[in-house]
Amino acid sequence: MIKKTLAARLDPDLISRLKEISRANNATIDRTISLALDALEREQKAGHSFSERVAFLEQNLSALLGLVVAFSEKIDVKFSEASTNERDRLKSLFKLVDIKMSEHDEAEEVRFHRFLAGLRKGNLP
Repeated sequence: MIKKTLAARLDPDLISRLKEISRANNATIDRTISLALDALEREQKAGHSFSERVAFLEQNLSALLGLVVAFSEKIDVKFSEASTNERDRLKSLFKLVDIKMSEHDEAEEVRFHRFLAGLRKGNLP
């Protein structure tokens, strides 16, 4: 019922964009909307001025680095204790994570270039 109501209330172009983005990312429309809302919340938390955004980014990168170091230490221990089968499974998992991180990096690079293009046009954050 809600989906039909939303479809009737949303602009058809928006619905088309949602379907296209969902299909391209192999996600449901619900998941796409959820991710978009998460991104909007992150952007709002990041602040409005450039210095606020840089400070927010520094804070998040520092927290991320701490998580990566802790994860790396745990994986090193697990890998040294793992059987051959478990090591193969871990290697496969690492490859998958590497692919997803590369996809994410590419998406962030596109976003960064759009941001720079906006700055060049005088659209200050």
